[in-house]
Amino acid sequence: MRLTNAKQTIAHPTLAAARPTLLAARDRERAKYRILLVEDNPVEAMRIRQLLARTRVIQFEVESVATLTVGQERAVSGEFDLILLDLDLPDSIGLDTYSALSCAVPALPIVTMIRAADEAVALEAVQLGAQDVVIKSHASAEGLARTIRCAIERHRVLSSLRGLSLTDELTGLLNRRGFTTIAQGHLRLASRTGQRFMLMFADLDGLKEINDTCGHHEGDHALMRIAEVLRRTFRQSDVVARYGGDEFAILALNQSGDLGETIRRRLTAKLAQENETLDRPYRLGLSLGAIPFDGRLEEPLGALLARADRALYVEKRARQRGTEPTASPLSPSLADMPSDQVGELQTLSEA
Repeated sequence: MRLTNAKQTIAHPTLAAARPTLLAARDRERAKYRILLVEDNPVEAMRIRQLLARTRVIQFEVESVATLTVGQERAVSGEFDLILLDLDLPDSIGLDTYSALSCAVPALPIVTMIRAADEAVALEAVQLGAQDVVIKSHASAEGLARTIRCAIERHRVLSSLRGLSLTDELTGLLNRRGFTTIAQGHLRLASRTGQRFMLMFADLDGLKEINDTCGHHEGDHALMRIAEVLRRTFRQSDVVARYGGDEFAILALNQSGDLGETIRRRLTAKLAQENETLDRPYRLGLSLGAIPFDGRLEEPLGALLARADRALYVEKRARQRGTEPTASPLSPSLADMPSDQVGELQTLSEA
């Protein structure tokens, strides 16, 4: 914290003294940082390795790959603390390289590397979310080490603050704001790459009945269990959120092109597994509305969400008429349960 007036700036003594102590302690605990270096020039890659090997403050373990595709595959492994990324690669050029990699691993800090001093590119990279920009020809051992350490620490702090505003407190999934923020980034990338996605809205079946019959704490339990089902169903790179109340939103890469039937089958199987171990007299189930879309069409997120909501409405109406879609992950409501099971729920709520 700094106290500032027109004449002087005074650093807060307690925090000023604490910062180096905290960083030193963290460095002692973490004797080595794992770095993924995405650089297609073997001479440059060797030079970066040599620079990091000469640092005195901390050890770096560097793994090098030469293409964006391999970089994405390695980055999602969860083995790395930071990515050093050359923007110009054999399979991707410019800022699209950063966008593609950051969408694959949004939780991993990325420092971009450029060949020449280009203020416009550097500024846009930071605006897109890069933690820093390094000019290759200007890199030094201590300077690069300091950039990496500061980038990791800055990303940790920003992630913590962002998590407070973008995460649903009950389920630990993204909230509506978090979903919108991250989904917009995916759509911007898709408009350049032409990737196909599935957007889904899902409702937890029978939540109102559970709340009315057993109390809201039991409804909260059902929401947390269904959130865990969604985590196990979708990939780490997919965007999964509790959109509000009993409603969930998911943005997933549509690799199969089968209008969401593969996802439906996987979700049905995961729900069945969860219900086998669910220590409650009701079954978990979801109503699901899914729409495919092509990123090249640049359809606004609001319009896509409206279409997914209509698809969810159509499924619900079909179920009410007794013509529910095949392979839909559905469950009976409390109204369909025997009276002794409903009584058991009431007993659980009073316990």
